[in-house]
Amino acid sequence: MIVRSAVAEKAEALVTKLYREKLPTWARYHTLEHTREVVAGCMEIGMGMHLTDEELDVIVLAAWFHDAGHMDGADGHEERSAAIAAEFLKKEDYPAERIPLILGCIRATKIPQQPSTALERIVCDADVLYIGGNRFREHSDALREEWEKRMELRFGDVEWLQKNIEFVGRCDFHTGYVRRSYGAMRTRNLAELYERLGNAGTGSDNTRR
Repeated sequence: MIVRSAVAEKAEALVTKLYREKLPTWARYHTLEHTREVVAGCMEIGMGMHLTDEELDVIVLAAWFHDAGHMDGADGHEERSAAIAAEFLKKEDYPAERIPLILGCIRATKIPQQPSTALERIVCDADVLYIGGNRFREHSDALREEWEKRMELRFGDVEWLQKNIEFVGRCDFHTGYVRRSYGAMRTRNLAELYERLGNAGTGSDNTRR
């Protein structure tokens, strides 16, 4: 388990139960594994940036809940995730002054990301850390499968590579820690996408299932 406090441990249990009972059949990327990766990313970044225990607790709780709203659909899930987190935190008598910080971190993960605080920037970076990781292609393939199942369409290889290039190209990291630690691999992943696009040829169309 990845926890920082008793409340975070309860959040982990609640979110784990939610994913196991309500995960949509189309979900391939937005799974419990992804949420755990974001929690781990927040811990790594937060500790690397020497956050206080209270600050670490804020970003970890935001990470646990950031995709909870996906259980009821992808569109607008950030607001539903924030609502689920707010209800949980109030029941746990969590310090009222910290709840808006957590909800702000959750809302900031909406694409395109527009974080306005240091804590929001950390959670946003943790949410897309895979673009600078060595499992980028695996994550991209899972997201492709999820989108195809959820939207009932099929992406051509060229189109999907173009979408990845656009996303990775504009989705720069927000914290110095992540730029230093993951920036070089992000650049390599982007270069590999361009190389694959060059080898893929052209003329690939979407076909409805």
